Amino acid sequence: MTASRSTYLKTYGWSFLFFVLALMSKSMAVSLPLSLMLFDVCLRRQQVTEQGVAGAIKVLFIEKLPFILIMLIAMAVTLATQSASEYAPVGFVGRLTFFVAGIEHYAISFVLPIGLSPFYPAAIAGINGLGVLTLLLFGSLLAWSLFRLANSRIAQAVSLVLLFFFA
Repeated sequence: MTASRSTYLKTYGWSFLFFVLALMSKSMAVSLPLSLMLFDVCLRRQQVTEQGVAGAIKVLFIEKLPFILIMLIAMAVTLATQSASEYAPVGFVGRLTFFVAGIEHYAISFVLPIGLSPFYPAAIAGINGLGVLTLLLFGSLLAWSLFRLANSRIAQAVSLVLLFFFA
């Protein structure tokens, strides 16, 4: 085994261990395998041209398979342990309101981290203008960086940060 292969296996093992620990502490960590796949797709463009698209996707999927399996197990356990009557049914407008409020909260907290708390009570008062403006701003910045500067490293970095932020 070469030194680089040994380093790769150590790094992979630590990543997997920390992913399992993250899942035990917060269920939001289920999005990590998808984020890792997104990073790989954006950062391994040379490998795609060398192996072809099908070969690169195969390598990517096989490499992330343990993460995906643990993610699916965690999702199944979460769904099995939560009762259906635990939460009040929320319609489409309520879900949209939560989505916009979440994006607004995280975007503002990212730029101006004041008054942070481990718990934020849900307050549905309707969709406000600031939330929609924040959503439009981040969405348009993401679209601009993806399409306008697709070959630029700066645009790729901005796209990855925004996609990871929304994931």
